[in-house]
Amino acid sequence: MSEPPSFTVALRRDLWTALADRDRAQAELRAAIAAFAHRLGAEPPGVALILNPAGDPPPLRLTVGDVGRTPSVSSWVRASAAALHRLPRAADLERSVAGALLAATDPGQRVAGITELCLELVRADPELLGPRTGCAPDNDPANRIIVTVHDDDVATLFAATDPEALGSELARLVWETTGIPSALQIAIDAGHPRGSAGVRIAGIDECPIPLLPEGHVLTGAQVSDEAVVPVAGNTLWLARTDQLDPDLARIDPSWALAASLLDLVRERAPRLLCRPALDELYRLAGGTCRGTLTMAVRRLGRAGLDALVAALVRHGTPISDFRCVCQAVTEFTPTAASPGSIAFGNTSIATGPASPDALLAFVRIGLGARIVAMLSDGEAALPAHLVDPVWMARAQREMSAAHGERLRAAVRALSASATGYGGTRWRIVVVVELAVRALVADLLRLEFPHVTVVAFDELPPWVELQPVGAPLAS
Repeated sequence: MSEPPSFTVALRRDLWTALADRDRAQAELRAAIAAFAHRLGAEPPGVALILNPAGDPPPLRLTVGDVGRTPSVSSWVRASAAALHRLPRAADLERSVAGALLAATDPGQRVAGITELCLELVRADPELLGPRTGCAPDNDPANRIIVTVHDDDVATLFAATDPEALGSELARLVWETTGIPSALQIAIDAGHPRGSAGVRIAGIDECPIPLLPEGHVLTGAQVSDEAVVPVAGNTLWLARTDQLDPDLARIDPSWALAASLLDLVRERAPRLLCRPALDELYRLAGGTCRGTLTMAVRRLGRAGLDALVAALVRHGTPISDFRCVCQAVTEFTPTAASPGSIAFGNTSIATGPASPDALLAFVRIGLGARIVAMLSDGEAALPAHLVDPVWMARAQREMSAAHGERLRAAVRALSASATGYGGTRWRIVVVVELAVRALVADLLRLEFPHVTVVAFDELPPWVELQPVGAPLAS
């Protein structure tokens, strides 16, 4: 039997210094991860809490062997809210995403927040725990999402809306966002704590999603406003909590819950890919592109196509355009002809199996080409705005509210003076590194729906990128 993995949690110096009792923090962290591993039927891993000696490290980094993970912005907000029992304020997060925990007066809250952050990373990728030696006690289908709220929160969240109807709408949004079929249920439980929504995905309880304070609504806010909280778990979607007033223009709280849930589901999408979900995905695709799907299965085999879909989802690529995925598979893996024969059409001499990495890149470019074709009107050039590489490198380490606002301010100024170019005259295109594409898209989506974010890796080779102006957020 293989040895259980060993986790190393490296903290930035400010978080490390803020821990009054590091032995106690390490013991609580080890116990929490061991309990989570037990629920999943895995051996408890070793856990070591250390100071990160790097010059400009992220606030927290979890390493297992050669694999390193850092929490997302949404994970920081959820973990901070769980530890502080309130949503973090904008002032807490202005300079650092860890600011809410650093500002906590109770040392126990800092330990609870760090523990919750590590659990967030393991929930997002349970494979970090290694092989399962037993059966997990819960056998919920992997593509089932259950959202639990207190019955007194229902009136605040849903008003006259039917929670079941909202659950169906959320499942549709999950499908559009990830391309993965799912069943979403909203459960009302008087025993659930007020002010938060419990979420269970693939039989795993997630960190609770904080709701609004009772008697408050969300209204639009500027960064300079004082009583500001993040909308939907994203520190960069700012809104102010005001006392309930029917005359105020309001953001519906159920919308905020939906946006936060979609944030969470995008992070947990690989866990939704159980065999029934894949079967349903192929059944739905068969209604619109049966021939192309049949050819893709014939070229890769069912196991190969399943592995490709899983790789796309792990890389954060939406697979809702499954016709395009299958077409790219068919183009990349032509029918093999026997040696010595004459090849016609989409047929080639057999040369061995295709490289999975090359196939993944080809499919991703195929999906990106569809987006680029719409933006460029089929032209060979795509005028677009680039983002400062230094900004992108910093964003991968830590996306504070102030750092995110630098890019938002640049796009805001751009939107006031530009209307796009050629086929993009109604849209502005921003091209970034693949590692930050989803983060930048989330950052800009709410305020700038006319901005499209594309990764360099998704640009087809026949399209010439024409940078417009100086890099944004320089």
